[in-house]
Formats: sequence, structure tokens, C-alpha cells
Amino acid sequence: MKKGFTLIELLIVVLVIAILVAIAVPLYMITIEKGKATEVVKLSRDIYNAVERYSFRNNGASPASFTDLDIELRGVVPDNAPLQFTNDYAQFTINADSVEGQRFPPSDSFGDYFFTVSRAAADEGVMYCSAAQDTDAVKVCAGLSTNDNYTESGGYRVYRM
Repeated sequence: MKKGFTLIELLIVVLVIAILVAIAVPLYMITIEKGKATEVVKLSRDIYNAVERYSFRNNGASPASFTDLDIELRGVVPDNAPLQFTNDYAQFTINADSVEGQRFPPSDSFGDYFFTVSRAAADEGVMYCSAAQDTDAVKVCAGLSTNDNYTESGGYRVYRM
């Protein structure tokens, strides 16, 4: 009698491995993206806090540039857009009523998402995550949000963080 595996047994093993890989890779990609999104959340919050400190020290005035803030940022502040800052995977913008962190999507199929920290009086300091509907970006925002409630606005799901 011959020792070894039959072709059918080998095909079944390869099939099982392929199914496991098909399940694991998308979950791994979402996990990696959540890690990068967490960094964007942290930096958005740090920028917001620096803007608030600047406003407090300057009688409510908003900074004219990222260089006015008391935090060290690694990235680029363009000369023609001093209220924008770009690092390896996100762009941050200081607006009159918010600080926004826009993640560069890893691919077109993943979807667009961004974080906003409000400076408006009604919800000052509250962070929101907005994700393009029907994309994997929704999984990132839902995973980082403290609850499952969201609103829909302009093709985005908006989660309060």
C-alpha cells in the first residue's frame, strides 16, 4: 500500500486554507486602518487642544497658521494654505468652527472618512467621525465610536465619538 495523500485530500486542504485567508485578510486590513485612524483621532484632538490654548492666550483669536501652535508636528504646512497640515496619511485643517482630520483612504474601494472636533459653542470639544456610506470606512467610524447611533448627512454616516 502506498503512503501519502491523495489529490482530493490535498485539494481540500488548499481549499480550507484559501477560505481562511479570504476571511482573515479583510479583517486584518480593517484592523490596520483602525490603528491609523486612531492616530488621526489623537492628532486631531491634540491640534484642537493647541488651538484652544492659543485662543485662550490671545483673547479668543484663532491662529493664522499651524506654526502659531505650541505643538510639534511632523509633516508639511503649505505656504499657500497655512491652516492646513499634511503628514504621511492625513490632512488636518483649522476652521473657524472646527478642527478636521481627513484620512487619505488606502484605496478607492475602502471609502472616505474624516474626523471633526467642533469649536462651536453648542457642542464645543465634541468629536465626530464621518464615513462615506456603504464603504468599509463605516466600519472604522463605528468601531471607534462610543455608541452605535449615527446620523446621515450628504452621503456620510456621522458618528459621535
